[in-house]
Amino acid sequence: MTDQADTRSRWRQYAAEVLVIVIGILLALAADAGRQSLADRASERAVLAALRVEFAADVTELESDQASRAQKLASIDLLNRIRNGEVKRPQTDVMANAFLDLLDWRFYTASHPVLDDLVTTGRLDLIESDELRHALMVFGQERSRISVTEQFDRDFVASQLIPYISSRVDLEALSSNSPDRIATAILPVNEMLVSNNFRSMLYLSKDRTTVSRDYGARLMKTVTDVQRILGKRD
Repeated sequence: MTDQADTRSRWRQYAAEVLVIVIGILLALAADAGRQSLADRASERAVLAALRVEFAADVTELESDQASRAQKLASIDLLNRIRNGEVKRPQTDVMANAFLDLLDWRFYTASHPVLDDLVTTGRLDLIESDELRHALMVFGQERSRISVTEQFDRDFVASQLIPYISSRVDLEALSSNSPDRIATAILPVNEMLVSNNFRSMLYLSKDRTTVSRDYGARLMKTVTDVQRILGKRD
């Protein structure tokens, strides 16, 4: 009986020692996890602050892009109305600006180093909010889409509009500050306005600019969605 009692006593002592060790390990792991959690939350706060700056820059650029596209569409509408005899020809400088607007295109170039680093390194889960992570992924999709539509717009302007107009109009004179040079440069415009080729150019330019404008609006919505969620994380 004494041997059995001693054996049970040793097992109890051994179990107690093991339990102490296990508890110590668990406490150490919990402490490490707590420290890591604190570090992650500090990193998240820094990331969210940086994202607020990045998306504020998005709004500024997109508003400028959309205003430029609206101006271009207004100029296309003016030239079409002049072609159709719906309005009289405006002053020379207005006509010159309308033609120069045709040669404009916009590229979304806002930089997102923080967001791109999170995505490429697989650390997007550093952000706790499922809603914010989803909004950021939707933004990424729309950002990719608009780059394609803008490239179509740029290619059309560069490969068709600029060669067509520059072969008929002195663009340097048209964009000068000299009223006399502008007046001389605008003289060939009458012939161009009645051309069926130019009508097609206006149609295609309106179509491509409208597509870029619509995708710009979609991108702006994703940006404002992200900003709204970031505001809730203040």
